[in-house]
Amino acid sequence: MDAALRSGDPLSVLDVVAAAHETSGGELRRLWDGMVRHLERQLAGMRAFLLWVLPGRYEQVPREFVLRPALLHLEAVLGRDLEADVLAVERRTVLGAIGNRWAVKDHTLLALTHLKIGTGSTLPPATVATVRRSPRLINDPVWAALAVRVMEPVLNLGEWWSDVALADIAVLGSDWHDLVAHAGAAQAVKPTAKWERATRELLARVGGAEVHKRILSWLSLVGLPRTNPLMRTANGEWVPVNERLDPLQRG
Repeated sequence: MDAALRSGDPLSVLDVVAAAHETSGGELRRLWDGMVRHLERQLAGMRAFLLWVLPGRYEQVPREFVLRPALLHLEAVLGRDLEADVLAVERRTVLGAIGNRWAVKDHTLLALTHLKIGTGSTLPPATVATVRRSPRLINDPVWAALAVRVMEPVLNLGEWWSDVALADIAVLGSDWHDLVAHAGAAQAVKPTAKWERATRELLARVGGAEVHKRILSWLSLVGLPRTNPLMRTANGEWVPVNERLDPLQRG
């Protein structure tokens, strides 16, 4: 890589980038991560030079190749403190496509998602649902650390009951939002005294009878076909994902 950088030929640099990604199998915690960090430390002029040729190289990569999201990750890192955002539309497309999947374990997609959140931007609601499902389904602590940072929407989009609940909450107001968020944050098998006190306070604000009626109406929709059908593959194996309920509504 240093030799390619000294040559001043950005295409040669990207050739080394592609080789590093292939050698790493796309795994961020191996050689690929070091390569991205090394390029991130280059002077602004060199990074801008690389950004200038990156879109062309991106378009040359077949759509099904995992190098594509890796180049998007590299572009986001290189241009973080520059005005150039040459592949913004492509990044949005890839992040949106995550919402069509049951779960993801690709750490390049993780990096793209993390960068999006780090800039203060919001993710598409369907993408949020996939981010929340992934750590529970593939037992990945790195995805789990990201999932707990995504607080909105308060429920996962994509099932009839949760879609109706989200629409109702938008009309009913912040007290209902807080009640549902509080319920979703419960982790212990047995509620704690502190959790129960907060629950009673929230119920008093919205009315216990109304909560009972509204939640029963939501639960009557559980099990209906998904409003956002998902790809039938998770981790490379066939899984009947559209017949399953989300294992956890919030991270």
